[in-house]
Amino acid sequence: MMFLVKSVQTLLFLVLFVCTHHVNAGSSEEEMKIMNKCIEEADVKMEDVKTFRSDQITDNMLCFMKCRYESEGAFDENGVLVKEMMQESYDDFGWTDEQRSQSDGCLDKMKPVKECEDLKEFYKCIPVINFGELFE
Repeated sequence: MMFLVKSVQTLLFLVLFVCTHHVNAGSSEEEMKIMNKCIEEADVKMEDVKTFRSDQITDNMLCFMKCRYESEGAFDENGVLVKEMMQESYDDFGWTDEQRSQSDGCLDKMKPVKECEDLKEFYKCIPVINFGELFE
């Protein structure tokens, strides 16, 4: 069961990044520009990104992730999460109807993301993500 939970968590992170990357980023070069811009704006290091865990998020990492999501079209012009991007990935997650409903309900209650700190609500709606596992 723990393996399934970890698999879903990792898959969720990957799908979120893949979904948001294909919206505005047409190439690896463009993705790196976004990454570097957000690293600089949020005053984080690549090592911070590689060791980021969504359950231990710092203020700077919240700003980094907000920058990434905004740059990649994960929020509309009002700061509202484009929930359809996440919903399109539910089948890939292998989520049950109950898990889908819980996630949708949580995302529906999320206020628009205007400040970095507002992104904390998003991370309460999804499983814990350990980015370090993705860089191993």
